[in-house]
Amino acid sequence: MPILNTGALRRACRAQANDNGGFIYVEDALDDVRERYENDDDVGRVQALFTSRITESRLADTLGSLTDGDAWSEVRRGSVYFHDPFKSANGNVEEIDRILSQVFSAEPYVRKKDLRSKLSRSGINVAEEDIDFFIDKVADRGRIEQRGYGPADYQKAGYNLLEETKIQPIPELLADEAEQGTITKSAMERALSMQINDDIMRDLRQSDHIHQLEDHYLVNLPECIERFADSLIDQDFSRDVERAFTEQDGVMSESTFREVLREKVNERTNALRAVGEPQEFLSHVASRVEHRFDLDEVEADGTETYAPTTLTVHESVADRVVGERAAAIEDDVESETESWGTLSETRELDVRPRVENLDLGPRHEAGRAHLRDRIENRAVDRLVESESNPLVRPEDLE
Repeated sequence: MPILNTGALRRACRAQANDNGGFIYVEDALDDVRERYENDDDVGRVQALFTSRITESRLADTLGSLTDGDAWSEVRRGSVYFHDPFKSANGNVEEIDRILSQVFSAEPYVRKKDLRSKLSRSGINVAEEDIDFFIDKVADRGRIEQRGYGPADYQKAGYNLLEETKIQPIPELLADEAEQGTITKSAMERALSMQINDDIMRDLRQSDHIHQLEDHYLVNLPECIERFADSLIDQDFSRDVERAFTEQDGVMSESTFREVLREKVNERTNALRAVGEPQEFLSHVASRVEHRFDLDEVEADGTETYAPTTLTVHESVADRVVGERAAAIEDDVESETESWGTLSETRELDVRPRVENLDLGPRHEAGRAHLRDRIENRAVDRLVESESNPLVRPEDLE
């Protein structure tokens, strides 16, 4: 029987590394490894008597032999070794995730030196000269995201850690303190439970967690952007949009509608210049305006003079214009009939020339064509209805 059980010693090394975030410091871990070795089920009583044969040199040799595999690496020859939990079936990934989750839940941005002390309080002891090695290993697995270097170095939760744990993402933390989708610096400090210096503020912007406005910040979450868009559509904004539709008789091309919105938003905020996706933000505003005014989208077929076009129709304005113009045409046709006593075989022949001569508000020809069609149909319907239900004039009763 061999004096030492090599398999048991290797298991003791792996268990020791798992309890210290993957690291084994030979000098510091010797007593713990011996104890784990003695308690291994495969170590007999005779072998346990020779536990003292596990010296620092023997432990270093055993760890060195393990580096032939994929999971172990030699950090510093003879003294520091690392068992990568992400490359081993026996790695304690859940424990590392749990500890990192605690760290970043309490403080979303952590300096490298502070991370080392926080790990130590959680039972993972990493030497100062080895903290970069540890950060690189967990960063490769998406557990940590490194931001900045040197005096400005910060670590924050990586994408895999966010997915695997219950850490609340930074934008969601900020949203809890936001008002109408925006937040001030002091409110951000309350949300993140930490002071925000220039380096952290820079990363918040570069990571697209926030967009800087004039004197506050827009939180980059769909619900915050929507709330901010809602806040822009106040009474003055609504009146300006209503006026713009009125000037064009209730019908605009979609591109004109977006341009009107862009102009009105820019009069109130620099959001379109600040956000990374201005068209997406403008779409949020457009969606809110469409809902507020019950706007319709109409697809206009192309003709020889214009391509197929999407129209945005303010129905109440357009319907009022159509009704007024149709009524005027009806009066004109009836007046001419009374004077000359002649009617065309179809009402369209009486109405169409008058519709074609109308001066209508939409800038785009497709919008004017849309209104002409509606006015013509409305005027014809009115004339037909009038002929079907003639009014009895007082002179007819004499």
